[in-house]
Amino acid sequence: MMKRAVVLVVAATWVFVGAANAGVNCDQVKKYLKTGRTPQDVADTMVIPIDDVKKCQGEAGAAAPAAAGTPGADKAGASAAPEGSKAH
Repeated sequence: MMKRAVVLVVAATWVFVGAANAGVNCDQVKKYLKTGRTPQDVADTMVIPIDDVKKCQGEAGAAAPAAAGTPGADKAGASAAPEGSKAH
């Protein structure tokens, strides 16, 4: 009976810690930051620690240079339709 109680307490602790560190939706954080919100505003809106916002912000900054080096990245905004066509 005592072993079962200890296992139950350990399992409950794992569940609690896992839920607390379930992760932050960095995609949503990045969207908020792109709208001009400050990291503190995003943290307050999403009810998450500002450290998590800054971590997502750091990931976004690390991914940007990699995307800039990919072929065709400078043409991301260009349309595929030729100039003068009705597709514009």
